[in-house]
Amino acid sequence: MVSVGFAKIDLEAALLPVQPIREERIEAVSMYIADGHCECVWVVLDFMDFNLYTVRKLTDAVAEKTGIAPEHVHIVNTHNHGGGEPDREILSSLAAECALDAKNTAEPAQMRFARTRCDKQVNIYRRKYIPELDGMTTLWYGASESEGFDTAPFVENAVQCVLEGTISYDSRRETDRPFDPFPAADDTVFAAEFRTADNRPIGSLVRFAAHAVCCNRPGSFSSDYPYHVRKTIERELGGISLFLNGPCGDIAPGMKNKYEGTEAVLGPYIGSVALAALREASFAPLERFTDAAKPVRLAVREGVKRNFIDTGAPIPDPSDLPARFRALEHLKYAEQREFLYEKYAYGEDTLTDTVQVSLGFLQLGELTIAAYPGETFSLTGLALCEAFPDQNICTVTEHGRTIMYIPPKDHCDMGGYETICRMIVSGEEEVLRAAMIREMEAFLKTR
Repeated sequence: MVSVGFAKIDLEAALLPVQPIREERIEAVSMYIADGHCECVWVVLDFMDFNLYTVRKLTDAVAEKTGIAPEHVHIVNTHNHGGGEPDREILSSLAAECALDAKNTAEPAQMRFARTRCDKQVNIYRRKYIPELDGMTTLWYGASESEGFDTAPFVENAVQCVLEGTISYDSRRETDRPFDPFPAADDTVFAAEFRTADNRPIGSLVRFAAHAVCCNRPGSFSSDYPYHVRKTIERELGGISLFLNGPCGDIAPGMKNKYEGTEAVLGPYIGSVALAALREASFAPLERFTDAAKPVRLAVREGVKRNFIDTGAPIPDPSDLPARFRALEHLKYAEQREFLYEKYAYGEDTLTDTVQVSLGFLQLGELTIAAYPGETFSLTGLALCEAFPDQNICTVTEHGRTIMYIPPKDHCDMGGYETICRMIVSGEEEVLRAAMIREMEAFLKTR
């Protein structure tokens, strides 16, 4: 049988600056799997994103501590916006300790898993086409169920801001525009539970797709709704629970604001959906697993490579709203330049025209986890599932490093925040999509 072990560790010692942590503790959770021929560990951390330098430090620390080959050490983030920027040295030490604990506690396991959908709308597809701008805007947060997830006040604000010479992604205005709801986004929940042969709890995993932005506020840290998913599952099943975020570059949680406690409502709801589905599933001995990581290189935008973006062109007047909109978004891109450059260049001895990312694969019984880098769009993950309709594929984001947003080419041409805050050139999502499908086909043949 395959042995599985889980461990978690509090990361307060690695957090900078020192400030209060709310109920939702910042944690690392590790899942270790071995069958006598291969071993791997997936370390999931409550942070938004990492550069390649940080991922390598974490990978090296875990590999050295555990003896697991680096190619079988997977570093994944929950895409939590409330974890701050950690001390890399301390974080690496804690992550390695967590991984070793998971390895040391591993036992032969039986497993059950389930795939289900939410029975109510709790997230939104956050990109919206606006005819006056001939482009798409983004809503970071603010659309609530109580208002039917209405786009109208956000569209009104987006247009008025462009008229006034600015861009906004998180505000609303009174409007006479007709009601037009944000559509529901990927509402799939994956869950898996692992127990020993004599039915003692080992751990579990849950996957859902939405930005973890329910309560990231100045002055304190929080791990947002993923913490409450984990706690809900642990209270019911025992063991340690791990949360994986699905491709969510274009998905926001349904919420009015960051002060109403959405994290403590959404997390338990997702947990309850997962638990209900698991109760309908049956355990079976976990007799085989397969693990792999595959590197991919993607082309980098010229402005990021040069760390320079020309902003000298005049802003068109309001008589040409589409041109004005694109010019203002170009200025927003310039504001992101140093942030994107750091993700591209930090710790690199030699910069190239491409950036390396990693695709992760894990087969557990009949469940396949396919992990993407960066802020992958839900459309990209859906394309993989459509390519393999007979497989139970659980798509995951933030694997192996970030390159920020990875919009499909047609989205890059339409604008919106996701097209601004991206490291790669337009069209590279298609390269990533094709690579994932190609590597998945090869991976499935190794089972």
